[in-house]
Amino acid sequence: MSIFHKADKEPQTDQYKSAEKETGQDLMYLTKKMFVAENIIGSRRRYVPVRITENYLVRYLENIKKDKNGPMIIRTERQKTH
Repeated sequence: MSIFHKADKEPQTDQYKSAEKETGQDLMYLTKKMFVAENIIGSRRRYVPVRITENYLVRYLENIKKDKNGPMIIRTERQKTH
């Protein structure tokens, strides 16, 4: 964003102002999306990883899918110990 502040001092600022506005909107949109993703992951894993990459999200989704394959078993009696 500092580039746009420097460009604001130049005579042809109309182009820069529209680019600054668009870039600012993109930044706000992506920041909100990242905030939502961090909150979802943080609430489920009890921590937020240092980096949330595409590879991390793919592995995370694979683990979720693997975990949900079997039927849920609810035991009504205690298991006997040996």
